[in-house]
Amino acid sequence: MKRFIITIIIGIILVSPQMAFADTGHFIQVLEFNKLEETMNTHSPTISVLKKNLKDARDQIDDTQLKNLQSQMLTQLSVLNGSLGATINKVGNIYTVVEANRYIVYYPAENAYLYDNAGTWTVIGSSAIAAPLATGAGNEAADISRLVDYQNYILVQNSISQLTSLNASVNSINIQRSQFWKSTLQLEQNIDRIIVMAENAYLSYFTILKNEEKYSNNLAMLQSNLDVMKLQQSLGMISKSQIAELETQIKELKNVTKTYNNQLTMTKRQLNIMLGQDINTTLTLEEPIIVKESTLDSINYDRDLENALVQSIDVRLASDDSDQQNEAKRNFTLAFENAYQDIQDKRDNLSLMQDKLKNEKQKYELFLLKYQLGMISRLSLETERFTYLVQQDEVKSAERDLLQSYTTYNWLKKGYKQ
Repeated sequence: MKRFIITIIIGIILVSPQMAFADTGHFIQVLEFNKLEETMNTHSPTISVLKKNLKDARDQIDDTQLKNLQSQMLTQLSVLNGSLGATINKVGNIYTVVEANRYIVYYPAENAYLYDNAGTWTVIGSSAIAAPLATGAGNEAADISRLVDYQNYILVQNSISQLTSLNASVNSINIQRSQFWKSTLQLEQNIDRIIVMAENAYLSYFTILKNEEKYSNNLAMLQSNLDVMKLQQSLGMISKSQIAELETQIKELKNVTKTYNNQLTMTKRQLNIMLGQDINTTLTLEEPIIVKESTLDSINYDRDLENALVQSIDVRLASDDSDQQNEAKRNFTLAFENAYQDIQDKRDNLSLMQDKLKNEKQKYELFLLKYQLGMISRLSLETERFTYLVQQDEVKSAERDLLQSYTTYNWLKKGYKQ
């Protein structure tokens, strides 16, 4: 079932371009991270198709009808059980091969229940009991009581056969309902997976962007150094080989920044496809908003875990098997605990990066003052400014890491485990 649903998703994205670029009425040109889930639910053609498949499945397999049919069968089972009990009570003498012993034989399942003259019930294999004879042991003509007993025996066996058939039908309905319910959960899980993919792409865009900016700043600094070194080389202070080495570094950095720019373009194209838009649609991604301290302080681990275990798709999918469900609960609890701890770790790291930024700011302001007083060169100032900018990027990176951890935790609260 899971493989089938994943195949549907791949087919939607790759095989059906008319769905991948569905007409949503207008283009999305600005994305906000905190509204991305809502935007994906509204505009993603893949999610729309999955929701339609879910609705079609519900139309084809009406769970209400299954419940009604099951209820009718259970009513019939109750009636048959009552009829069977009444029939057994009427059986007076059911003879086996040995006339001296009288038995009532009842086959509710794999076993037969033997009742002897001493009033004792014994469970034996059904094959150990022979059908009662319609005639006496000596094949003399059967009397009326024996014929009636034999007829009652047949009624008992017919009733048991009907009970067995109805029980099998009820079990079949339960299996259908269970499979339908699980397929529904798996479709919901795949919808969540698509949204998470979009969120991950969104956050990775800014990770790439900050890396590109860092290397661009480094490139600008090296370009500035190159101008100074060329002046020094003209004065005979440094060799041409040193100039050549720096020019090689600059060329390498240009290639790196070009690679990052290509990755930024590909990420936007990926998001456009997920939104059902042309890949070259102009798309602006707003800077993700940092998670507030008050939001983090309000996290209630025990309450969140209790609710999440109820919502967990993995736990609910394993509901048919208690051992598997317990294993799913343990795995989910571990993932939840790790996500919670990751928030604490990322929060501590952000605090550390912010402290370092304060120190770098003070150092840069001191270098700026020294430069204004003519105490240091512009190259020294630019080097310190670059260090300060790098630390600013480290803070932004720590903020995004914290947001990613909090987002993962929130999805676990909804029951989705990545």
